[in-house]
Amino acid sequence: MTEPTPEQIAAAQRRGLGVQHAARLRGATPEELDADADAFLAEIATYAPTPPTPPRSGGPRGRDVNSAPGSLTARAALHHERHGSAGEDDEKKRPSRPWWRDTGYRFT
Repeated sequence: MTEPTPEQIAAAQRRGLGVQHAARLRGATPEELDADADAFLAEIATYAPTPPTPPRSGGPRGRDVNSAPGSLTARAALHHERHGSAGEDDEKKRPSRPWWRDTGYRFT
């Protein structure tokens, strides 16, 4: 890209553009350069990035957490009462035989 002229740099600075954008400006008079700088600013304003969406926080936590009275321990006890506690049914959940024996799969 060509080096910007002092007139282009002055027009860019008057409109708040950086020196890297000054070489893009076209015009023979300061007024034409200012008009081109205004047109350039209007053009790049349409390409402004959309702001990022804020991160999601919270959300529904379920009936057991929000509606049980008392402390966290009381709510945990209510959850275990309704849904069972972790670890107590592990032996019941395991199959009596591994899956590969039931399906006839052979390791080679």
